[in-house]
Amino acid sequence: MRASESDTIVAIATPLGEGGLSVIRLSGREAIVLADRHFRVGARSDMPLQNAATHTAHFGPFVGASGETLDEVVALVFKEPNSYT
Repeated sequence: MRASESDTIVAIATPLGEGGLSVIRLSGREAIVLADRHFRVGARSDMPLQNAATHTAHFGPFVGASGETLDEVVALVFKEPNSYT
């Protein structure tokens, strides 16, 4: 099945194996909305990534469904039309 231009895609972007860093790529119209469900922008936990400027990096916790911190992450925001995908 081929992805359409309107699909939101989430994929592991690092090779298999052990490492200290993993990259997960979210791409598509709903990518930032999806990330906002679990990512908190550092001390500004009330600021959604949807309000972040394009081409910016944000550090903060990635939280589970119950609000527990699962890991600390860096989210890079690239908004259309000036992004690769």
